[in-house]
Amino acid sequence: MANVLEGQETEMARAVPLRVAWIERFDAACSVTARWQLFCALVVLNVLDIVTTELVLRQGGVEQNPLVRPFVYDLVQLSLMKAVALCVVGFLLARASDSRLPDVALIGATGWYVATISWNFTVLAMI
Repeated sequence: MANVLEGQETEMARAVPLRVAWIERFDAACSVTARWQLFCALVVLNVLDIVTTELVLRQGGVEQNPLVRPFVYDLVQLSLMKAVALCVVGFLLARASDSRLPDVALIGATGWYVATISWNFTVLAMI
């Protein structure tokens, strides 16, 4: 019986470093540098969103987002609105502590824009 328990303890001892390594990798991925890389990706994705939305509108498409709909037909106004929002995000990131919340929020926003741009390309292909 003692050998069985010793075997289980050994397996648990091996599993703990794997878990710690996974957490350390996540912490490294959420470093300050990674946070700003995600922010840069978000800026690029916002530009792509403006471009693909403009292409869809020129082909006769309609903006589906009710919050953006009033601004979408004026490219300068839309660009200004997105630039102000990105400046606010950048300011908040610069003031952020070591919390993981900004990283999770950036990952979510980046994923949302990837989905939005993918949808815009899908609509362009259907028009």
